Amino acid sequence: MGASSTGPLYLSGKSESAMALLMVRYGEIALKGRNLRMFTRQLRRNIRAALRKNGIAGEVREEDRRIYVETDQPEAALPVLQRVFGIVSISQVAEVPRDLEAMKAEALRMAAQFGLGPQHTFRTEARRADKSFPLTSPEINYQVGGAVKEAFGPTVRLKGPADFILGIEVRRDRVLMFSDILAGPGGLPIPVSGRVVALMSGGIDSPVAAWMMMKRGCGVIPLHFTQG
Repeated sequence: MGASSTGPLYLSGKSESAMALLMVRYGEIALKGRNLRMFTRQLRRNIRAALRKNGIAGEVREEDRRIYVETDQPEAALPVLQRVFGIVSISQVAEVPRDLEAMKAEALRMAAQFGLGPQHTFRTEARRADKSFPLTSPEINYQVGGAVKEAFGPTVRLKGPADFILGIEVRRDRVLMFSDILAGPGGLPIPVSGRVVALMSGGIDSPVAAWMMMKRGCGVIPLHFTQG
């Protein structure tokens, strides 16, 4: 899904001074089988440590293979999370009830905040994490996307880049909606692969190699020699 240029999205129905909800996605960590909890626990620790180091208050929790950060400083937290190894992407999300009309209302609010108009392209991308929801993903796309199309008149683009892409995730007790996906570094959380010493020269190769090891979950101790 592409990213749009919308501003901060706060919990639906809350004022802009309310807590914001950030959804953190991880990738290959999900393939770790019986070790999954160890990896996600370390990732949550690293997220808390990164926020604390930057003076950002936030609650970190995990639900349904997603990590959530609730904070009243989302604009400060997002760039910090983008530097945490193990995070694939982050979205600031709005929470709405599991109700089609509530989804339409939030979609219209987000589209208006973006400034969507006939000169733009758009699409909706729905995903039912909870299959008990009565509408299928294509039906949600049709209903919610149709409301946006009727209200603002943008061109529908089902594939490829679009100016405004609205994500919808149907969960067991709520629906999460977002229009921005910010990339993280991916990889594994430090230091699940142990610690290594990296000899740092004056060139670019050694810091790049150190960064690549960090992405594989290694805690790197940089070492540099100077000749006096």
